[in-house]
Amino acid sequence: TLYIEWAIETMPEEIKMSHRMNSLKVNYIKETNLGDKITSNLQLDKSGDNIRALHTILCGGAEVCRAESGWVTL
Repeated sequence: TLYIEWAIETMPEEIKMSHRMNSLKVNYIKETNLGDKITSNLQLDKSGDNIRALHTILCGGAEVCRAESGWVTL
């Protein structure tokens, strides 16, 4: 879905090139509509070569989706 695309777009390119995603959990909270203002936030937690990314998708300041992705070194 678009929520997942928006979340992955926030990942830094260097991480996407040097790591692969090995897990993804998505919590859909609310639908959005065409024309809504969407904000995608990212928080990274690095542990050695592994990375855990916490993604938050907001619509007009309200959380509409929360996701967590795990990344391992290639």
